[in-house]
Amino acid sequence: MKLRITYIFFALMVGAFLFLSNAGGRASSQSEGNTGAPNDNGNGNRTCQTCHNNGAFAITPTLEITDAAGTVITDNFNPGETYNVKMTIDATGNPVGYGFQITSLNAAQGSDGTPVNTWANVGTNIQVATLGTGRQYAEQSALSSSNEFTMEWTAPADGTVTFYYGGNATNDNGNTNGDNAVMGSMSLDSNPDAINELERILALEIFPNPVSNVLNLRTNAQATNTYDFQLFDQNGRQVSTAKLMIPSGENIAPIEVANLPTGIYNLILSDGKNQIAKKMLKL
Repeated sequence: MKLRITYIFFALMVGAFLFLSNAGGRASSQSEGNTGAPNDNGNGNRTCQTCHNNGAFAITPTLEITDAAGTVITDNFNPGETYNVKMTIDATGNPVGYGFQITSLNAAQGSDGTPVNTWANVGTNIQVATLGTGRQYAEQSALSSSNEFTMEWTAPADGTVTFYYGGNATNDNGNTNGDNAVMGSMSLDSNPDAINELERILALEIFPNPVSNVLNLRTNAQATNTYDFQLFDQNGRQVSTAKLMIPSGENIAPIEVANLPTGIYNLILSDGKNQIAKKMLKL
């Protein structure tokens, strides 16, 4: 009897651990994407809706992407531009909390593609996880009392980007019974007429890449100006920030990166209106 009770207690503890871990997002707790993106996971490409599907909540997840002027983007993105992303989960009834997960691929709807891992400046109820597949997911850091999740995302150089996402409303009863989730997706195409003004003004190149100690920013600026330099790790955390004065003409600005852990980083250079995004591999 004692062994049986111990076994049952252990099983209940394992189940509770798994549930509580998922409350913080499955990419972080289970190393699994559940957005419905192609090849998201090896479990039948299950989604948030696979488990959270028998509740009384009628929910509507809404993905809104806006530029720096507050204009909602529905068709085209400008290469290298940073956008504000807001996920709102509206629900009938009285959910106790909310969760979500989102990823973006540089590919058309339904096609696998290169991950666009540029999530940054995420809200306090969000965490970012990068899996072994190379894909980056933004998701709830814990069960959120707010139904809004905000973050920034920087567009790639070209092509089509598809966002895959899911929103969940939960009753927080210790399992998935009574919860509901809905999946969605949204595609944007690169604006063929867009010119990244900052790219034209600076002609920025970075080297060496991969880098071990010092990263060099080579520019051929049309005018002297001061720029905001930011470096984000794979989880969207800012690891470095500085003001860089870049003189006109050809110049090289060295950036010390020797103390950074090995990994992929997103480098952002901004003049307050436009941004240049580069990927850096730290050895």
